[in-house]
Amino acid sequence: MLVLTAVGNPEGGRFVRPVLFEFAMLDKKRALLFIGREDLAEPVVLELALDRAALRESLGHSGAHRWPDNAEFGVWQELLGALLEPVAEWSQPGDVVWFVPHAELHAVPLHALKLPGGSLIDRNPVCYTPSASLMSHCRDRRSERRSSVLVAADSRSDRRLRYAALEAREVAAAFDHAIVHLGDEATLTTIDEDLSSKQPAIDVLHLACHAEFDDMDAMESAIALAGQERLTAHRLARFRTEVSLISLSACGSGRTRLVPGDELLGLSRAAFAAGAAALVVSLWSVEELSTALLMREFYRGLGTGMGTAEALRAAQRHVRDLTVRDLSRWCAEVRAAAAEAGECELVARLDLDLAHAAYLGRDFESALSRYRTLAAAGPNSEAEAGVLYSRRALRHPLPPDDTRRPYADPHYWAPFILIGDWL
Repeated sequence: MLVLTAVGNPEGGRFVRPVLFEFAMLDKKRALLFIGREDLAEPVVLELALDRAALRESLGHSGAHRWPDNAEFGVWQELLGALLEPVAEWSQPGDVVWFVPHAELHAVPLHALKLPGGSLIDRNPVCYTPSASLMSHCRDRRSERRSSVLVAADSRSDRRLRYAALEAREVAAAFDHAIVHLGDEATLTTIDEDLSSKQPAIDVLHLACHAEFDDMDAMESAIALAGQERLTAHRLARFRTEVSLISLSACGSGRTRLVPGDELLGLSRAAFAAGAAALVVSLWSVEELSTALLMREFYRGLGTGMGTAEALRAAQRHVRDLTVRDLSRWCAEVRAAAAEAGECELVARLDLDLAHAAYLGRDFESALSRYRTLAAAGPNSEAEAGVLYSRRALRHPLPPDDTRRPYADPHYWAPFILIGDWL
């Protein structure tokens, strides 16, 4: 039996109360919602209306597991809004909202939807589990120790990730002890040896690499490593580690295949078989710069003592609310450090993103100047396109506005979900 109790540090006054919301599809038009809370003698059961055919159609329109466009998102909100109304009634702001989805709902980032009165992400930290029983295992594996991290990043020289190395450094900086493998060093052997070592034991595993989902055999889905090696779900499930948190900072690392019995197969299932108490994954393809920013904030939050669910929520809100001014300042600071370190490739990438930021802030004169400089330095399709777009924008200029939020769209922050232990 899973006991739902508030957990935290009584001296610090940081108790967090989980509230369980578990869904079960009844038929094509109805769903059940089970609500569990520490003060309830037994779960509350509600019957809710849900048009599953419309939901499936909407999910199908979203293509390669990406966030829907505005019209499709409006359909999601309309279809699922009624399912989330009880969250506002049965939980308080700050409670951990624990979702156990069912069937099609496994593919939906419920935390990105709105409640009556505002967005769920502004009200509550959120975690997910594929079943309620899994949380008992996650809590049994919970560790207070998070002082060491193993990071593998940018593992494929033929498919470079422009910000993965920077992300790896930001993640490593949040820990007392860090092992970082970049590029050709990010192999199955090095990861296996480091996880097996007890000096020190690894508390957190962070992989910033490409992910590959296998539609035919989900347990053959993999993280792409150096030397054409693949860390498949089958292989990951055979690891036996004491790692409390695994972060798969990769496109679609949270994709799964649903089989009869509402069983989910893929990298997520393998991570828990390997011993993880919590897992952070993405539901669709992600943008590199916003992901690096989100992961930086996530681990900084953990370093200040935030629970995992709260740290992820804070990171998502940070990325969502980031302004063009904030982004430009960050890019300039990182560029200066990269130039001093002689990282020419990163400098060139940041120069391009500074130009993008100027364009997004409607400073088209500055954007055009930056794009021209980059285009003149050598073949650069992004810079050449930027020159054309900036010239076109200057024909009908708008007032500059560096308070615009380039990552406000849920596409950038919503794909990341926490599965498992919220602390």
